Amino acid sequence: MFATVDSLVKTILKGGTAGEVTRQLSWVKDANAVGKRGVTPLIAAIETEDDEIIAVMLDSKKVDVNVRDKEMGLPPIVHAVRHGGGAVLPLMKKGADLKAADDGGDNVAHWACRLNEPSVVTMLGKADPSIFAAVDGEGNTPLHVALIEGQQEAAFAVLSAESGLLGALDFNRKNDLGDTPLLLAAKGRMANVVQSLVETGKVDVNMPDDDGNTALHIAVKNDMSAVEGLLVEAGADRSIQNKAGLTPQGLAEEVVQQRKASQQWKEEQRHQKEERKAQKLETEKEHSELTAFLRDHHLEDLVDVFFAKKFKYVIEVKRLTDRDLRRMGIKDRGQREEFLAVVEEHFQRIAEAERQAEEERRRELERRERPISKTTAVLALVGVFVLIYVCLRIIIYNRTGGRLDRISYPGVGLGDL
Repeated sequence: MFATVDSLVKTILKGGTAGEVTRQLSWVKDANAVGKRGVTPLIAAIETEDDEIIAVMLDSKKVDVNVRDKEMGLPPIVHAVRHGGGAVLPLMKKGADLKAADDGGDNVAHWACRLNEPSVVTMLGKADPSIFAAVDGEGNTPLHVALIEGQQEAAFAVLSAESGLLGALDFNRKNDLGDTPLLLAAKGRMANVVQSLVETGKVDVNMPDDDGNTALHIAVKNDMSAVEGLLVEAGADRSIQNKAGLTPQGLAEEVVQQRKASQQWKEEQRHQKEERKAQKLETEKEHSELTAFLRDHHLEDLVDVFFAKKFKYVIEVKRLTDRDLRRMGIKDRGQREEFLAVVEEHFQRIAEAERQAEEERRRELERRERPISKTTAVLALVGVFVLIYVCLRIIIYNRTGGRLDRISYPGVGLGDL
């Protein structure tokens, strides 16, 4: 029998049984080939997270546990981390290369920290501490990666005694951006990680970043008072100046000034926004139909009252009552009565104008229909005469037997003709 890698990968990803996978695996010539989907059969099995299928693949002598995928260049053990970590230990038992790195220089420990898999971190630390000292293309150790990604659980796993890494790592190592794990923890406001790092007794609390800022500078800048006290207790030097010539206290004062300036700017922006809004509302009020109506009727005092209630058009106040006006705060009875009167008169004039317009339209329609009526009457009269004439001709024809040209007249001779 014969099977291709693609058919085997398809069977695995479609949920084929262990028996089906075993048979096809025995028929495949190269079980480590990368199929059209860009993965080997082993990686496909890892992606299914099916322990039975993974076991079938790992039990086969035809399977190489270190063949990478085509698209990302990741080895199977990294795929195992990306899919929950369940296959990591079986792969390790089969000799998976823990030092294998992807194109970016990340090994399985980097990935375990990036994806926040603390149990995998502990497992890898016990298996090979050296992989946690490896750096990627940006100079980051796995601990750096955990802190950059904000994965505190993974960071705690690296720093735990259970992992066995405390004596194997350089906790003061800088990445390409000049950050140590302590500096990253402070910049990320991860107070508990800062505490764990300090408690190792292996961090230099005064090591600066490329701008000359120590962890104490950063803690002060980020207003992390508890961390500030912790660092001072651990030996942080308050007198160290950064490249701008500022001590932590000086930086704190500068930050306060910056915050004040920022707050002042925000206040100015808010004030300007309110002014623009007020100007816009004033313009809308001045140009509203209701404002013009009230001023035309000498009711200017009511303009602000109605605009505050968002009335802009005369039609909107048509149904207001005296009670409504009192609720709006118009206490002067005379004003209320005058307003209601002019509104009623306004709409009465509109109604009268509409009635007159309708009457004019009706008259115009009648004028247009009148000539048509005369013409119709004349045509009807002509039609009656024609009908009478035709009827008479028919009667005469019938009485003469159809000889209309031989009618004789009594008393008339040929000589008279």
